Amino acid sequence: MQSKSTIITENLKSQKKPSNGDKPLSGISLSHWKKEKNRLEILNEVGLAVTQMLDVDQILEYTESVLVRRLGIAECLIYLRDEETENYKMWHSYGIEDRMTQEIEMNRQAGMDFVQEIANTRKAMIVPKINDDKRFNLEMRNKYRDHYYFGFPLISRTMVIGVIELISPSLPNYESENIYFLESLGHEIGVAIDNAFLVAKANKQQDDAMTLYQLGTRISSSLILSEVLEAVADSARALLKTEIGVVGLYQESCQNIKIWSASGEDARKLEGLTINLEENGFGSKLYAHETISGRISQQYKHSSSNERNIDFKEFDSFLAIPLHLGEIFLGIIGVISRKFRNFNTSDTQLLKQLGYQVFVAIENARLHQQLRYGAALEEQNRLARELHDNLAQAMGYIKIKSIMAHDMLVKQDIEKARSHLGELINTTNVLYTDIREAIFNLRNTDSDHGDFFSALQEYLTEYQQYYGLEVRFTMDDSSSLEFSPEVANQLMRIVQEALSNVRRHACAQKVWIQCWQDQGEIKISIADDGSGFDPQEISTGDTSKQSFGLQIMRERVQYINGELKIDSEPGKGTKILIQIPSIYIR
Repeated sequence: MQSKSTIITENLKSQKKPSNGDKPLSGISLSHWKKEKNRLEILNEVGLAVTQMLDVDQILEYTESVLVRRLGIAECLIYLRDEETENYKMWHSYGIEDRMTQEIEMNRQAGMDFVQEIANTRKAMIVPKINDDKRFNLEMRNKYRDHYYFGFPLISRTMVIGVIELISPSLPNYESENIYFLESLGHEIGVAIDNAFLVAKANKQQDDAMTLYQLGTRISSSLILSEVLEAVADSARALLKTEIGVVGLYQESCQNIKIWSASGEDARKLEGLTINLEENGFGSKLYAHETISGRISQQYKHSSSNERNIDFKEFDSFLAIPLHLGEIFLGIIGVISRKFRNFNTSDTQLLKQLGYQVFVAIENARLHQQLRYGAALEEQNRLARELHDNLAQAMGYIKIKSIMAHDMLVKQDIEKARSHLGELINTTNVLYTDIREAIFNLRNTDSDHGDFFSALQEYLTEYQQYYGLEVRFTMDDSSSLEFSPEVANQLMRIVQEALSNVRRHACAQKVWIQCWQDQGEIKISIADDGSGFDPQEISTGDTSKQSFGLQIMRERVQYINGELKIDSEPGKGTKILIQIPSIYIR
């Protein structure tokens, strides 16, 4: 069955434009024919115009101009559907006082909600005289005594996405054609608004995806836990466009969540705040995989430890999501608004998507921190062993020789006392050199060196000046060899230990250090023209200082998944070859 508006359109198409005073065909009066023609022209104009608009506000402003200028409407209200609450909220108005819009909203809340009724029935509603309809409150009836009311739905995809209400002092002849005309107008505008919302939603999703990618790249760019947490808090704030972003970590031993980083103006005071996991508190809800949002009321204030007496009155609304991987609870990400904000499902999903990237980044930073701590302990143990090997043993020797020299002096055996004192002088000289070298090596071991070979060349230059040992350094393709700070640190310590062994045991005059790449490996050789030794003797239980130094080097090479080879022969010098995988090249 054809609709009334369709019949009107077909009638107009079948008629010829009147000229020279001729009347239209089919018995339609000239005035009626002109009205129908004007309605179709408006529908055609609106249809062409709004299909080219992709901004909701622009569509609403255009709709207002059509209603006011073309149809002579005095006042209008335009409501659009909120997907989150499924309620219809006022988006645009014309000609109506703010006080009256408040009265209309109060009337809606009191049960006289014409907007919802129109949306439910999907049909237009007309009240010829507002003063005669008791559904309007007294103030509205007095204000609009002789005005009429007309409301019609905005429909797209069988869904009412909005409602337009018209109030005007004179009531046109609202025959059925006019009602169908406004309903058709509502359909055209509804489709245009729906399209604009869909395009805006797609653009937002694209922008959010790009923002998440950029924020994720920033978050994962560091392995320093404090830097990662700071980036997470700042990213949450930027992503949801709030004043403050926070990140907290779960402290199992204390059974609370501690805010480790807060981003935003005057937000640092929140750092260190702890959220208790008390029963029915929002901390326990986060621990139980729940997302929490709302007003920062007294209930939530009491869920936190506020020893610094933070004034929560300056904060209004918040959203917090838990960070879980399976049953592992890591902590929370949250945002805070100083003004009221009703965080919706889209906000929650956006923060959760950030959380998926954050968990991995934080866990990586934590593992890196543990590895660095373990590496630091291991380095301390090596230093302790080196000190025991050199300093402790030397000091023990000095103590024994001092006692013996003292005993000889008591016995007035001057020659033997002089002999013991001579040995003391020699030992202290050696010990002094060893301690200077240890301090020198520690000073020149910096794991943050970006350019390992530049740092090594600088070290070797200083080493020659200190100890008078000639060191020649060559390498192939220096531009392509860069290591991570951790690998660079280990390589530097290996070279230092090798040079220390040369100085102590080899009696060498020259050292040659070479570096090159060969079949997926990085190779570093350290050769000297010293006295050499028998590697077989060293590997069969020798506990000399030389054996200890080689063991230290082996441990360091193994730490970076490398291999150490020793080629030496008494009287023919020593060559040490270090091989590590090329995967360590940055």
